[in-house]
Amino acid sequence: MKAIPKTGVFIIIELITGMSKNFDIFFNPNYQYRGMSKKGLVEMAKFKLFFVIIFTNLLVCCHHQKGTLYKTYNSPDNKYILEVYQLELSSGFRTHSDSPQAYVVLKDNEGHIIASPSVFNRCRFSLNDLSIEWYKRQQNKVYYTNISYIDIESGHMVGL
Repeated sequence: MKAIPKTGVFIIIELITGMSKNFDIFFNPNYQYRGMSKKGLVEMAKFKLFFVIIFTNLLVCCHHQKGTLYKTYNSPDNKYILEVYQLELSSGFRTHSDSPQAYVVLKDNEGHIIASPSVFNRCRFSLNDLSIEWYKRQQNKVYYTNISYIDIESGHMVGL
């Protein structure tokens, strides 16, 4: 059998499946590797590729970008502190009206975190929309935009 030059596709398949025997799987219909048939090996390669793609997507989606402290607001009764963190603008096309994204963290006066964004509920907003209102309408909430707020008692963040 003539040696087949390895191209990029073959090298990628070799890395995924862990096979390196001249890729007989593609040319010999009776090929078996550790007792697995050609169909089983292909299914195993698909399975590994599926998990590589899922793992990569999870890393990208769950990446929590850290911001820099933009400003700190104290509640009127000095029981709570609201910290606003600014995220960097993306390196894409920018216009003059672009405003950086931001998020907030609510702490008590001792520095214990009451509410902060999570991986699933990032509660990001445009820095132009920042509008802090403590105890609006006699509720135990702090609004950081016109419609996004933190319930101080439960620590629940609602970001729209």
